[in-house]
Amino acid sequence: MPNSVDLNNLTLPRAAPEKKMTKRLCLGLCAAGLMFMQAPAFSYAAVSQSSAERLERACATEARWPVSESTPYKNGSLRLREALENSYNADVTAVSRICREFDRADARSEVKAAKDCETYIAERSQSATRAEKAHLERTAAICSALSQSFSN
Repeated sequence: MPNSVDLNNLTLPRAAPEKKMTKRLCLGLCAAGLMFMQAPAFSYAAVSQSSAERLERACATEARWPVSESTPYKNGSLRLREALENSYNADVTAVSRICREFDRADARSEVKAAKDCETYIAERSQSATRAEKAHLERTAAICSALSQSFSN
């Protein structure tokens, strides 16, 4: 299946690279005795993600798919993209709600989220285009993986 999701290789975006210190600033700090070598306190690359965290991140990313794959978003300016991301979209809201229900720790919300996910996919698959069907397949894979990971 070309549209399948590999849930084992999902990662968070990396932190922006740090700015390089100029030679003049380095010499001034070294002369004053103010510069010392220290590893950065926190780095995204150093954080190992559990499979549940990767799935939650994948769920949030897949929830925003209807907006990020729309033609106005792809062809629009930064201002238009931000407006589209901040505007209401029923599909984004529905999948985001399902993701939040999976994030809760109790079993009752987990069962409800699984049922809501199945209902959402059944409703949307009736009149879906090829790209939307691929989105629904990815959403179903993430929902089933989330329900399995939280039930274990």
